[in-house]
Amino acid sequence: MAFIVLTFGTSQGSIPLAALGAGIAILVVVAVGALVHQPLSRVPENTMKFAVGLMLAAFGIFWSVEGTGIAWPGADVAFLYNLAFLTLIAFGMVAVLRRLHGRREERPATTSANIAGIGE
Repeated sequence: MAFIVLTFGTSQGSIPLAALGAGIAILVVVAVGALVHQPLSRVPENTMKFAVGLMLAAFGIFWSVEGTGIAWPGADVAFLYNLAFLTLIAFGMVAVLRRLHGRREERPATTSANIAGIGE
């Protein structure tokens, strides 16, 4: 967060104001982290990784297109559409993988002993 604030501040030519903004941003992030630490510690690790991955992908796509100079339909709200689309895709892929994993567990294990007819 501090790097983002510093980048915007220096691009506007006001380094002291950017440094102040970066300091405030650090304090805000630490304070929010302290407040939400306990509730977030109850969230399963894989769920947290899944959510963070979706957010990073959505921000990455949004900012990549913004960086090329192309304007999103709906401006900044397009981030939410990207996030919703990626979430649908991700949950669809999870469902497919669960189905494939379930089929693999239903099949009897094939071993070299089964193939050779040993133990029948």
